[in-house]
Amino acid sequence: MFRTFTEKRSEWKEQISEEIIPLIHRGMVNRKQWLLVNLKGRLWSGSLRDQFMFENIEWLRNYYKGEKLIVWAHNYHIRKNRSLLLELLRIKTVDHLLAKKYADRVFSVGFYAGSGTCLTPYKDLHEITMINQYHLELLLKE
Repeated sequence: MFRTFTEKRSEWKEQISEEIIPLIHRGMVNRKQWLLVNLKGRLWSGSLRDQFMFENIEWLRNYYKGEKLIVWAHNYHIRKNRSLLLELLRIKTVDHLLAKKYADRVFSVGFYAGSGTCLTPYKDLHEITMINQYHLELLLKE
């Protein structure tokens, strides 16, 4: 039998501490959001994912009131400034949304791979190489 979260909550009260129940509920919300992201097309799923990431960080800020949060994410998601293409498509990254709301409290650090392999947004394997002296990865490494 399928029961609602409210029905399960009363059963959980006897088994686990009250502080954990909001975390369980948020985990369930996150799973539903992840499903929605995966049902969208490639272009819009990224934008939706960043919106959901922002909402999750907001929830965490409320749950851990007064605590500092460290968010570890891919450079794409933690960039504050949007490219012209992202602006034209009205796509906002999680750090763009955070910086807009908490300009004086957000600090971002981007890391670069230098060399190795990564996956493209289309799940194709891509080799990262330093082609010449002006290659971005080489300049950032130095």
